[in-house]
Amino acid sequence: MRKNSPRDGAGAPCVRDLLLGKLPLRNSHARHIQAVILSICPAIFDGGREIMLAQCGGSPPFFELVRGLWRAANTCLNNKGDRIAAETRFASDLFEARGILGRITYVHTAIDRDLDLGPDGPEEEFFDTVRLLLADLGDREARAETADLAWRHARLRGRGEDDLLYCAVGASLHADEPWRFQEWRPGGGPTGFVRDCIEFGRAAFTGTLPQAEPEWAKEAKAKAGLKAIEAARTSSGPSLLVLATTDHLPGTAKAGEDRIGGSNATNATTARSEYAPFAGRRWPLVRVPDLARAREILVGEFPYAADVVDAVLRDLAGRPHVHLRPILIVGPPGSGKSRLARRLAEVLGLGWQIISCGGVSDSSLNGTSRQWGTGRASVPLQLLKRLGMACAVIVLDEIEKAASGRQNGSMLDGLLTLTADPQSFFDPYVEHPVDLSGISWIATANELTSLRKDHGALVDRFRIFSMPSPRREDLPVLVRGIMAEIRSERGLDERWLPDLDGDEEALIEQHFDGGSVRRVRRLCETIVAGRDGLAPRH
Repeated sequence: MRKNSPRDGAGAPCVRDLLLGKLPLRNSHARHIQAVILSICPAIFDGGREIMLAQCGGSPPFFELVRGLWRAANTCLNNKGDRIAAETRFASDLFEARGILGRITYVHTAIDRDLDLGPDGPEEEFFDTVRLLLADLGDREARAETADLAWRHARLRGRGEDDLLYCAVGASLHADEPWRFQEWRPGGGPTGFVRDCIEFGRAAFTGTLPQAEPEWAKEAKAKAGLKAIEAARTSSGPSLLVLATTDHLPGTAKAGEDRIGGSNATNATTARSEYAPFAGRRWPLVRVPDLARAREILVGEFPYAADVVDAVLRDLAGRPHVHLRPILIVGPPGSGKSRLARRLAEVLGLGWQIISCGGVSDSSLNGTSRQWGTGRASVPLQLLKRLGMACAVIVLDEIEKAASGRQNGSMLDGLLTLTADPQSFFDPYVEHPVDLSGISWIATANELTSLRKDHGALVDRFRIFSMPSPRREDLPVLVRGIMAEIRSERGLDERWLPDLDGDEEALIEQHFDGGSVRRVRRLCETIVAGRDGLAPRH
């Protein structure tokens, strides 16, 4: 066996070497990830499971991920046919791996990063390598993370390692400028993203930073001005084309504008004029926020539901944008289910709409055809149009109380259609498929017996979480949250409506018999009303 062959893993590149630009990727990303895997798990070739597991730090999920990527890399490198298709598939596996590993190391990785607790273990080293490879593939989120990673290593740089600092500066300055970097294409090899960052960082320090405008920007200005440039920038970020076109609809994009407010005001707009400004445009998605901070806020408000909060946020780790798989929160009346659903949307930066399902006896959630005088688009499409975003949360409150009759259609049957293939839902109003994959569905229910019996297929689409009731020790947190809501509803700040004092909180505790957030709300409102009654009149 020749020296430093792939089998022994000797000389495999580490993250620090990559950030220094010493070991540029000369071959495919699959070959590079193979070398990294061999450096942390040499037994991947022919060792037993126990040996490989030990080399992977004793973490079964991490070991399974490493083994899965090893197999994917082998499949890519051994493909003798379509090289482009093989590399595209492996790139897809890398993106998926980042999300999986992000969920595995969600909590302790964030803590390690913040506190810089000692040397990285095999999991952190592997995760950082995946991030650098994704940055080379053009992932904007990974490029932004590269700046943080380079700064962390730059703080501990030694003699001759100034390129770590240049890399950190270059990535910080230019990660959001995709035109400054070569675009990765399957079969074309690596882009040298880190080397470009080092070059830009060094230029920034020496005052020779290039300021020339790229050719595509000049052409865009000449053709359509600044608007076209902004559209080009938007399309490179996380976004969705929700509705491709309205050209198939009758009339014109401006039809009916002259009649708005006139005697025929109910027919002032048409489907085409209403949605033409919305069609053919990519609408932005919301990036995943700081999950540690989001958890701090939500658990602070719902300490008795910490397990539910953790399960929901864990699913977002490693994702490029916010999207929740369908969630069904089941708990007793007054336990705060609807409030938790709304606060999840707000803390994650999403717009939201609550639909009370009690007594709903039609399928208007899915939209109505233009053949009716009151035709309208589906509720999700209306919500996205109103927000100007491609993602939002729809809360289906007390979903088990929706009517079971089907004379005018069924809301629950329609919901099954909406969640079956959200990327190509056919909206009857615009008569065209729309991409509703950015919609996150959160349902609440007091119990599931009847829903499971009549709509078992729908229940299977949701992840089900049990919502516990608030405990007596949770009262101080609940009261503070409720007072904040009352202030928000009244448009007041804390100077005009302060939190309850100790005597007032003791009074609520005296009358709290457990279980219901609604009862705590009524008690708070009673005390606030008493304050108003005692306030001096001028």
